[in-house]
Amino acid sequence: MDPKDVSYNWLSSGGAYILIFSIWFLSALFFAIMAFGIGREKQSSGDGCLLMISTTVFVGIGGAIGLMLLRSFFPWFIFSSAIGAIVAPMLVVRTFKHGKRRY
Repeated sequence: MDPKDVSYNWLSSGGAYILIFSIWFLSALFFAIMAFGIGREKQSSGDGCLLMISTTVFVGIGGAIGLMLLRSFFPWFIFSSAIGAIVAPMLVVRTFKHGKRRY
């Protein structure tokens, strides 16, 4: 067995999905804390809660899109899923902070 193959064994035996779950969880936690801070800054806990829910949902959506884009390329779907799980909630926060909300 080639040493290169041994280094990928833990990824191919389920380690990739543990890594993806960890990235999604940490991303959701980070953006929830960020949304809480933005809600407190705007002095509106309702908007902060809505932003927390939105970023958590978009972590899953962006991560799933990244996962599906490169699903047939073994180690690269981890990176595309991580990028999707980080970029999608960033867009939600950016839209929330710079958008014109009318009630």
